[in-house]
Amino acid sequence: MKSLILFLCLGLSTFAWGQSAPLSQTLFTYEGVLTDGSNAPYASQNISVVFTINLGACMLFQEAATINTGPLGEFSYSVGSSTL
Repeated sequence: MKSLILFLCLGLSTFAWGQSAPLSQTLFTYEGVLTDGSNAPYASQNISVVFTINLGACMLFQEAATINTGPLGEFSYSVGSSTL
């Protein structure tokens, strides 16, 4: 069963990779507001985050970044913009 899942992951990853534009052109913007457990914003801070895209059990993409929040905890980040 594990080999079947691995095979499906590799096959789907290869298909997805072949269908996409080059990585340097594959960007999308993710926006949000960062708050703590009591809903207080992380105002004007640098926060380390990891963006991950999964297809079932298969990880298709992962990117680590540091985002800068605004005075109300708001942020905007272009996923795919990290240089490795």
